[in-house]
Amino acid sequence: MISLRRVAIYNYKNLNGIYSFENSKGYVALIGLNGSGKSNLLEAISIIFDGLINNNGTGIPFDYEIEYGINGHIYTRKKRQATKDGIICKAEELEFPSSLIACYSGEDLRLWHVAYEKYHMGYFNEAVKQTYSSPAFLYINKYCWKIALISLLCSNNDNVKVFLKNTLKINSPIDVELDLSYDDTRKDGFQAHAALNWFDRIVQDGHQNINLNIIATTDIYIAGRQVLEEQKAKYVFNFLYLLSQPKKNEKNKIDKLIEDIQITVNNRGRKLNFDDLSEGEKKLILIECITKVLGEENSLVLLDEPDAHTHIAMKKDLLKFISEFKGQTIMTTHSPMFLNKRWDGYDENNIFYIHDGKIEDTEPLKHLSELTDNEIDYFEGSFILSSKKILVVEGKYDDKYLKKAINIFAKNDAKYNRLNDVTIFSANSAGSAEVIYNQILSNSINRIEKLVFLFDYDDGGWKDGWKKIEQIPNRGTKIIPMFYQDSYASANYPTTDEGVTIANGGSKTIKSDKSYMVEDLFSENAYTDIITPVINARKHKDFRNLPYGKKGTAGRIKEYIESNYDNFTNEAYDGFKVVLDELLNVFELN
Repeated sequence: MISLRRVAIYNYKNLNGIYSFENSKGYVALIGLNGSGKSNLLEAISIIFDGLINNNGTGIPFDYEIEYGINGHIYTRKKRQATKDGIICKAEELEFPSSLIACYSGEDLRLWHVAYEKYHMGYFNEAVKQTYSSPAFLYINKYCWKIALISLLCSNNDNVKVFLKNTLKINSPIDVELDLSYDDTRKDGFQAHAALNWFDRIVQDGHQNINLNIIATTDIYIAGRQVLEEQKAKYVFNFLYLLSQPKKNEKNKIDKLIEDIQITVNNRGRKLNFDDLSEGEKKLILIECITKVLGEENSLVLLDEPDAHTHIAMKKDLLKFISEFKGQTIMTTHSPMFLNKRWDGYDENNIFYIHDGKIEDTEPLKHLSELTDNEIDYFEGSFILSSKKILVVEGKYDDKYLKKAINIFAKNDAKYNRLNDVTIFSANSAGSAEVIYNQILSNSINRIEKLVFLFDYDDGGWKDGWKKIEQIPNRGTKIIPMFYQDSYASANYPTTDEGVTIANGGSKTIKSDKSYMVEDLFSENAYTDIITPVINARKHKDFRNLPYGKKGTAGRIKEYIESNYDNFTNEAYDGFKVVLDELLNVFELN
């Protein structure tokens, strides 16, 4: 099995450092924001292997070091200006991945252009002159999904058959028809190629409409020898790739034979056109083909956002496919759901957080998840640690209330949209705020422009929250504690021990009638269903039978808000305006 253990890249785009994956098993997941360097790392790895495999170690436009293992052997190669070449293994002494397969999800073709196009054009031009040639470099995108599906339908892998039946509702190749549009006049360009020989046999009657079972049962011969049944699906893909993908241009001298493929499935008497599959379903087909048909245990697979445009249920299947692959996968993702710790295949040792072109310590992400009772996952944590403006709120639901209020007010006044530039998350309690700062946010404080902590004005918010944040050394104007209030026109809440004692009649504790909480911002009309029975109660029996238990009326109102806040009218959030206006001031967003 292949294992990319370590790669160092110097001065390629925003990459400049060491990227170590030694503790990962099977796959490497790179998470981070746009511009963090995730895709750049896939490009750099592709460029390095292109230079090593296809150009004898030359043509790599940046300094690098690479270390990988294959079949129990460790291979190292480097190029550093200071040591000229510094080769540890000569190219001919290296054992390379059996294939490098890249699958890119977007419209952008930069990965193709920087590392795969030159090889592929050479492959297409040379392969047609030989009996058979299998590409060592394979670039797969959404234009390959049809031939990927055909190869899956030709596979005798039991797991593939389950996938076809359960996910695509295809029981057998017999149920599938192909309509191939091809140009016979272009056959001469392929000479007597094995792919052309195979193609002539599946269309020997001249018909363009072919039952897929013909392809699945047609033998394949390479140099006069019959291909083993377990290898047939891979050859079907490679043949169709060769015959349908290249297009004649300055770099490629051979025009494609197959111009179009239409796939129709007979499902319970109805014919379904498979062009209507969703982007997510097509993505699943590509990944299933890569991991079950094309890839081998010594294949290195590079996936750029494989979960893009896929439903949550499909993300779960994708992670399972990738984790079960016997080779190694290096992938990027934007999705917080894709790396779900409750799903099969999740392994925190395989997750790497990239920021500004560097892999950063994931321990803060683990701590953040633990401190927030797993409310924040790895991706959300990476977003928080990459943010320049952060608001840490006290309660479990406070961030949800504020985000809802911002959305409501922004519809009428665009200035509130500026608060969407602030990352808001909950510490889960006032007492956790200091811990979150010390263990997590303090490490990123140099790149944070403004860090605000927002607490309820009660005993816990003051003693466990505000006072501890206020005492952070050298916090200056960057780190600010504040309270929920109905007015910030003047300092209407004391924040010293002496002031609190005076305001509370000699008590060092903030009394309930002096407190102010986030729930106080909601209009009382939002929870009339709760307070009306209280108002209407007259007798002891009436009060005794109110269904509010030990939490009392206030506790029941709190629970009601938590369960129904997303369905409240816009007017119910009017009280939040004063807080949002103060946040605009504090974050200097006015």
